Amino acid sequence: MKKSVGDIQMKLNPDCIRQVLLFLEKNIKITTDTMGKKKTTSVTLIMLYDAKKLEKFSHDDIWYTVLKLFEGEYISGTKFPNNPEQLTRCSIKNITLIGHNLLDNIRDNKIWTKTKKGISELGGVSLNVISTVAGKMAAEYTKGTLGM
Repeated sequence: MKKSVGDIQMKLNPDCIRQVLLFLEKNIKITTDTMGKKKTTSVTLIMLYDAKKLEKFSHDDIWYTVLKLFEGEYISGTKFPNNPEQLTRCSIKNITLIGHNLLDNIRDNKIWTKTKKGISELGGVSLNVISTVAGKMAAEYTKGTLGM
């Protein structure tokens, strides 16, 4: 895992977005206590930094991805401090519905490869554009697979 010192480049890394969402989906669990009350476990920023699946990304890439996933309401939980531009610690408790929609569109490797090709032609893109392009690629793939 690469730690960094100094300035952070404000550029979204689409591969990091995908891997963070996949990690969250696998590691946030729904538990039931002895009274039958359901709650979710959480994933912290430190857990993301230490995750084997994310070791190819710098701490800065992971940090910036998590910050933007919170801002875009793709994930929910608690951020510290509670300031839109800062994030020193967090407890991610949920992938939101729009987060699941994005993840469902980028989960399949074939669709993800086509999505990355499409967004690379556009240069830097927003999470919304990634989601839109991935949705269109998934729809085309589904049509082709189902013979529609």
